[in-house]
Amino acid sequence: MHGNGQAPNRGQSGPLGLILVFALVIASTTAVVVIGAEAITTTQGRLDVERTENTMTQFDSKVALVALGQSSVQQVDLPASSGSAYDVRGDAGWMNITYTNATGDVTTIRNGSLGAVVYDGDGAEIAYQGGGVWRTDADGQAVMISPPEFHYRSRTLTLPLVTVSGNERIEQRAAVTRNDTTQYFPDTARDEALRNPLNGSDINVTVQSDYYRAWGSYFEERTDGTVTYDHSAETVTAELVIPFNATFENSVATTAPEGLTVNGGDPIDNSEQGIAFPSVDERIEDTVSDCESSSCKSSTSTIDAGGTYYYTTDPGDLTVNDPGDNVTIVINTGGSAFSTDTIELTNVDDNHHVTILVRHSMDLNGDSVNHVDGDASELKVLVHSDGDVDSNGKSDFVGLLIAPGSSCDMNGVGYLEGAIICETVTVNGNSGTVKYNDAVQELDLDLTDPSDTQITYLHVSVNDVNVTDG
Repeated sequence: MHGNGQAPNRGQSGPLGLILVFALVIASTTAVVVIGAEAITTTQGRLDVERTENTMTQFDSKVALVALGQSSVQQVDLPASSGSAYDVRGDAGWMNITYTNATGDVTTIRNGSLGAVVYDGDGAEIAYQGGGVWRTDADGQAVMISPPEFHYRSRTLTLPLVTVSGNERIEQRAAVTRNDTTQYFPDTARDEALRNPLNGSDINVTVQSDYYRAWGSYFEERTDGTVTYDHSAETVTAELVIPFNATFENSVATTAPEGLTVNGGDPIDNSEQGIAFPSVDERIEDTVSDCESSSCKSSTSTIDAGGTYYYTTDPGDLTVNDPGDNVTIVINTGGSAFSTDTIELTNVDDNHHVTILVRHSMDLNGDSVNHVDGDASELKVLVHSDGDVDSNGKSDFVGLLIAPGSSCDMNGVGYLEGAIICETVTVNGNSGTVKYNDAVQELDLDLTDPSDTQITYLHVSVNDVNVTDG
C-alpha cells in the first residue's frame, strides 16, 4: 500500500520532463532556423546589391564607349535575382543648364531628360543616370557609386552628358547603341554670345532626380560652389560664378543702348553705348552688411592706414594720405544722397588703390574728387542701382566711376579724367574736359567672391544612347 499517495506523481515526472526537453529542443531549433534564415536572407540581399553595383559600374563603362563614339554597339549582361529586374526609363529625371550674361539676361543652354537604367531590388534601387551610378536604400537615402560625366578643372567645366532613351524591361542582356551627339556650348550659330571665354555672371546646373541628394553631394565635393536644394521638387542646383575681367576703352560708356544724351554741348568723343557690364549691387550690399556687424573701422576725416571704413553720414572733406595698403570707404547714408565735398588722395603707392562704395545716390556739387594728384589708377567709385549720380556745376573727378544700373546726369562738367560707366548718361550744357585715361585698366573690380567656384570656359554636349533588351 502507498500510505502517503505520492508514488503516482513520481511515476509521471519522467515522461513530463522528457516532453519539456523535447519542447525546448524544438523551440531552440526553430529559433536557430528562423534567425539563420534571416541572416542568410540579409547576407544574400547584401551580396545581391554589391553584385548589382559592380554590374552597373561595368554597364557605365560600356555605355561610355558607345556614347563618346569609341564603339557603335555594346552588349552588356545584366543578370537579376529572382523577383528583380532592370528597367529602361527614358523620362527619368532632367538637367537644366542656364547662362546669365553680364547684363543679367538668362539663356537656357540645355533643358531635357536624363533617362536612366534602374535595377529595382529588394529594398534598394541602383541606377545608371547621367554617366554615373547611384543607389537609394529602403529609407530613401541616395548615394553615389561612380561619378557622372561632370568634369571641372582649372576654371573649365566639361560636360559630355550621357542621356538614355528607351522604355522597356531588360531580362538578361542589354544592347546599347548610339543615337546622336549634340553640342550645346559653345554654339555661336545659335547665339553669338554663346562663346568662350565666358562673359557673364554665372552658370547654373539644375538636376531633378530620385537621386538628387547624391548629385548635390557630388557637386559640393567637386566644385565647392554654391549648391542649393529644393526637396519638394527633388532638385539640386550648382552655381558656378564667371569671373568678370573688365576692359575700359572709353571715357564714357552706358549699359543701355542709346543711353548717352548730350543737350546743348559738343558730342563726347571716345564713348560707347549698350555695353555688357555686371551689377555691382551685391558687392556693395555684402560690404555694408559686414560693416553693420562691426567688422569695419569707424568713420574719420583723415585715413592714414589701410582697411574698410564705414560712414553713415556724409564725411565732408575727406583725405586719404599714405595708407600703405588698400582702402575701402563705405557710404551708407540711410537713403539720402552722398553729397561729396573735396576727396583728396595723396601718397597712394602704385601697388594700392582706394575704393568708395556708395549704397544710395551720389551728388557731385562742384566738388573735387582726386583732382589734386590726379592719378586715375588710384580711385574707383561703385554706386548701387538704388541710387543715381548727379553732377551740378564744374565738378572734377579723376578715377573710375562704375554705376551700371544708375542714371548719371551731368549739368555742366569741369574736368573728368579716367572713365565712367552708367546705365544712362545725360550731359546738359558744355561737357567741359572729358579725358580717357587707360590707367583705369589697372584697377581690380573684385566683383566676385574668391571663395566661389569660378568658371571661364564651358563645353557642353549631349550624347544620347538607346538601351534595349538584347
